[in-house]
Amino acid sequence: MRIIIITALAAIAALPACDDGRAPWEAPSPRSRKGPSPASASKGQPDPAAAAAATSDAGANAEPGSGPAPVEEATAAPEAAPAAAAPAGPPGFDFRLARLDPSVAGSVRLCDVGELEPIGSGRAIVSCWNGAVGVPVELSYEPGQAAVASTIRRHHRIRVQITSGGKHTGGPEAHVRLLALVGEAPRQAARPAPPPPAAGGFDFSRVNRDPALDGTEQRCLILSAGRIAPVDAAASKTSPATWFAPGTASYWIRVTCKHEGGTSRLVIGASDPQPLLRLRPDAVARVRVVHHGRFPQREALGHLAGLAHEPPPPAW
Repeated sequence: MRIIIITALAAIAALPACDDGRAPWEAPSPRSRKGPSPASASKGQPDPAAAAAATSDAGANAEPGSGPAPVEEATAAPEAAPAAAAPAGPPGFDFRLARLDPSVAGSVRLCDVGELEPIGSGRAIVSCWNGAVGVPVELSYEPGQAAVASTIRRHHRIRVQITSGGKHTGGPEAHVRLLALVGEAPRQAARPAPPPPAAGGFDFSRVNRDPALDGTEQRCLILSAGRIAPVDAAASKTSPATWFAPGTASYWIRVTCKHEGGTSRLVIGASDPQPLLRLRPDAVARVRVVHHGRFPQREALGHLAGLAHEPPPPAW
């Protein structure tokens, strides 16, 4: 029996000590149950809490490019909506023709809105851009169209029906009624202007004083252009509508011409209103003058022979 006890004690003494320093037969202390001791960490066993703290500090204080950046979830930026391009195409109708050509009454036309000014219930004055100038028309609409009419703005295109032409003495060029709001009107970019004419305009105040100028072609550098009207033999004798010989002109327009010494007034006639519609400031008109010396106080008179220079339309 004594030999057995001695042998058992020798075996126990040969057992290695635990990592926390206690004997193999001692119960573990509460501190040893909570996790690895500082001694065990120093032996190469990582401490999870210390590792997490080290990782957090490294990410916050790392220099740019010093190590792999933290992985973030990629978020796609919303794409900007493309800008609506202005439609291409020719400008709207020239509503001056509604007054000069009765055959267009009742027709459906497009008006590219420049300005709009309400003048009463269901009525507004609209400037319709024709590619070179804005032409005033009186627009009417029904009560049920008031909501649509209230949304019409500059650079909108509307569809209208011509009900009648305007008066030759003044006011809107046409009366129209609203049919629909079509959408955006074609935009017009400014184009480089061609070189201005080298020579100045002619002084048309000389025409009625010099019979030798009768039938000659002269140039008018236009400063301003008035309202086109039909030739009318029944009009007042003081009106340019009666100054043209029968059969030589059907329409006329009054313009102011620039020359080196100042300005002069000129009445230009044509058989077709379309060429007269192109007369505007800075255009150069070729005019075949008519001498009417019996009335030297009258403005000079001539027939349109063509255009020597036409400025590009402005941006719109």
